[in-house]
Amino acid sequence: MDSNEETENMPETLRKYILELIRLPRNEWVSTTEFARIFNVHPSTVTEHFQKLANLGLLDYEKYKGVRLNENGMVEGELLIWKHRILETLFSNYLGLSKEEACTEARKIDLYISKKIIELICNKFNHPEFCPCGLEITRRFCNLTKF
Repeated sequence: MDSNEETENMPETLRKYILELIRLPRNEWVSTTEFARIFNVHPSTVTEHFQKLANLGLLDYEKYKGVRLNENGMVEGELLIWKHRILETLFSNYLGLSKEEACTEARKIDLYISKKIIELICNKFNHPEFCPCGLEITRRFCNLTKF
């Protein structure tokens, strides 16, 4: 899977699942029932989405055991977090929003904004190292060359 091309085109719900999974401890298995409670949906809906993500090569799925992100899924999850943190930084440091407001506004668009736009923001502001919450912003995805 070409990093981010398919992710940007996948449904919002699948991106939300990846984002929720990346926040869990690495290699931790999550049950369908547990995830259904998190998203307040029927377990069969969760199973359907898990199977779609597994077919995209983003997670390991075992019936009755649950799921966990594989390496491809970890990369996609980290990419989504990177986008969020760059947006938070932009909104806080350059638009003057509080870190809470910046986080709220970033969540409204972080699943939709393209990697290219985030790279442009990142380059424009010389790749910030930390988001307003003090969390590190990875350099893994940022193309530090000019467009």
